[in-house]
Amino acid sequence: MLFRSEFGTGVFGVGAASEIYFKKRAARLSAPDAALLAAVLPSPKRMKVQSPSRYVRSRQEWILGQMRGLGGTGLLRQLEEPAPPTSKEPARKKS
Repeated sequence: MLFRSEFGTGVFGVGAASEIYFKKRAARLSAPDAALLAAVLPSPKRMKVQSPSRYVRSRQEWILGQMRGLGGTGLLRQLEEPAPPTSKEPARKKS
């Protein structure tokens, strides 16, 4: 439930966090930016996006590795894209 997650004092949701910390919509985040947001969870008040510690950076790198292993941002984009419309017309037999 990333829209409810707190990413800092008064910053709730990945949309708000991306706007505040990166000055862009969540859909426009780069993989490293998205991984940094994920790296501060579940303790964003202690692990800060705006001043990440070495530990947070190591978590970010681990998350990026997991993203690459799962297919990278290309896979994420495919999951977000709507499926192409299917034809309701039956296929014609070749004569």
